Amino acid sequence: MARVKEKEQDPVVQKSRLERALTSAQGRAEKLQTRLNNAEHDQVEKLTAQVKQAQLRAGDAQKHLDAFDISISNSEDKPPTANAKASDTHLSAGAKPLKPASAANIDAASAAIERAKLGAEAFASMSPEEKLKQQLVSLTKRLDKAQKNLAGAEAENSENIAAFAVGLENIQAKLVTTQAELTRLQKENR
Repeated sequence: MARVKEKEQDPVVQKSRLERALTSAQGRAEKLQTRLNNAEHDQVEKLTAQVKQAQLRAGDAQKHLDAFDISISNSEDKPPTANAKASDTHLSAGAKPLKPASAANIDAASAAIERAKLGAEAFASMSPEEKLKQQLVSLTKRLDKAQKNLAGAEAENSENIAAFAVGLENIQAKLVTTQAELTRLQKENR
């Protein structure tokens, strides 16, 4: 257990994990872009939304890596690493550079990680039926949030409407699947 905690706190391991996530997200965006370029007319809208989502995820992964580089360099009182400086050129035209991470943000992140670990432990000890009920509650909250996000994007006539619509459809599909699984499990237990 001590080795796991040591690895989780090792900056080299954390940076490696963030770099893999960035590479993966960028690869997915490129793969989807290729599929979009070769797509039939009826698939273009859906693939465009998927490409946009993948690009947003790649941007998020880059921001996380940049924030990590900045927080590490701040904790060592060194200037940002070459990777963090180079990544500033990857920011989109409208994006703002990240502010250095403060100790409070790092502490908040650590607290959030601990809460997530406790939640995962509690989830692991639940019965399958309890897990499905918990997933339904979570999916319902996510569905409400996704509907609000889509409505807001439509009100602003955002270019991300298609991405929000795909996200909403995915959550609705997961909700239906989870409800069906819960119903099946409850019938088996009777």
